[in-house]
Amino acid sequence: MVFKCKKYSIDKKPHRLFLCILFFILGFLTKQSIYYYVAVLPFLHILNFSFFSKKSNWKVPGYTALILILLVVFLTFSKDLLLPTQHPGRKYFFYENPLIDSSFLSRIPAALTISLYNLKLLVWPFVLSYYYGYNQVAIHSWNNWLPYISLLLHLAMIFILIKYFRHNKFLVFATMLYLINIAAISNVFILLPGLIAERFLFFASIGYSMILAYGIIKLFEKLMWIQQGNKFYGLTY
Repeated sequence: MVFKCKKYSIDKKPHRLFLCILFFILGFLTKQSIYYYVAVLPFLHILNFSFFSKKSNWKVPGYTALILILLVVFLTFSKDLLLPTQHPGRKYFFYENPLIDSSFLSRIPAALTISLYNLKLLVWPFVLSYYYGYNQVAIHSWNNWLPYISLLLHLAMIFILIKYFRHNKFLVFATMLYLINIAAISNVFILLPGLIAERFLFFASIGYSMILAYGIIKLFEKLMWIQQGNKFYGLTY
């Protein structure tokens, strides 16, 4: 779906929009969590604008995102007509997700801790587990320091988005790609069957890998510049 929407934002061919909507409907009927991909579409346009054009036109990704949002609303309210009544929506158990009885505000510090743990898994994927439910991942409140550390880190990412929005669209897109997925799997907006799962990080790992590759390239460019500067200094001396 995302690939077809990306193509449509470039060449604006109507059949790509049709395929984008069709794949979205099929994906929604398969797994309803596909809706957060809608938030990625405007930032796909940022990436396309950065590499392919000199003039930005927000109508294409804006209209596409609007159409998909309307489809989300329609499919959400009509799922009882589309799905068999003998297969009701799956309910989670406490041992799967201890946050099922928590309020939205009380889930915020827990979600920040979960986001910090997810970042740790991307940076250092060890130790992994097949189960991250009850009594496997610590759920912290505001009385612990971990939610504050996570909050500062993610505020720093948002600061990067604001600071480099007009100067480094590649970094902005990669950071937003990471943040959108991390927010979607943090259990703050929608509860998931498990506090943490490596498979949830697949989409965020793309943004993380882009940021990591960008940082490595900039580091080597800096080292090369320092090395060339030392050589120049030696010649002048």
